This record gives sequence, structure tokens and C-alpha cells, in this order.
Amino acid sequence: MLTFAIGILTQHWPLAIVGIVYSYITAAAMWQNLRARLPFLYDPWSEELPAPPTLMHAMISISILVEVGAVFYGVNRGSGRREDIAIAQAIGYGIASIGVSIGVWSFLNGRNVSLKDVVRWPAATMRRAAHVAE
Repeated sequence: MLTFAIGILTQHWPLAIVGIVYSYITAAAMWQNLRARLPFLYDPWSEELPAPPTLMHAMISISILVEVGAVFYGVNRGSGRREDIAIAQAIGYGIASIGVSIGVWSFLNGRNVSLKDVVRWPAATMRRAAHVAE
């Protein structure tokens, strides 16, 4: 919602639309997470958590990227230098994407998920994901 608010306040309508879209997608990821855990609501010790990386990990990463980029855009727009806004926005998203990539890599690396597992999911993970979706 921060991205939406910055888009409205700065009258940058594409940014406001990005905020709305990512809010809905994040809500869908949270719903998927709840739906996977709901059968174990009264039996949490028998629950098997989904192995990372999951849709929730991806959506949190994307949301952080969009929010940091929107904050950078808002700060830059407030500085009064409107002629450099496109270059500053591209640099802001570039810096944010590098930071989010390093953060997600270290977070998942701490959970024994290698970069290879994120880039190319093994067949067993795909079958398990298809089974959970049913």
C-alpha cells in the first residue's frame, strides 16, 4: 500500500497501479500459504512446511523490491529535480534489485537452498507443488 500511496501523492499513476497489482498478488500468496496450513490448524505438530523456495518467498522479495523502488522514487520526486527522475528511478530500481537479490540469496542459503534450486526446480519439487495445488 506504500507504493500505491506514493503513486497517488506524486501523481505517478503507473506506480499506483503497480501498488494495487502487487497487493493483490501478495494477498494470493498469503492465501496459498494459509490454504496449505489450514488442514493442520488443530494439529500443528503433524504439519510439513513446504520446502523453500515457495510463492511466499518470491512475493515477499518482489514486494520489498517494489516498495524500496517506490520510496526511492518518492524521495527523489520530493527533492525537486524532475528532469532527472527517469534516470534516478532506473538507478533506484537497479540498486534495490541488487540488494534484494543478495538478501534473498543469503536468506535461502541459510535454509540450505542453493541458487541452482531456485533457478531450476527439481522434478520432485514440481510434482510436490502440483500435488499441493490439487
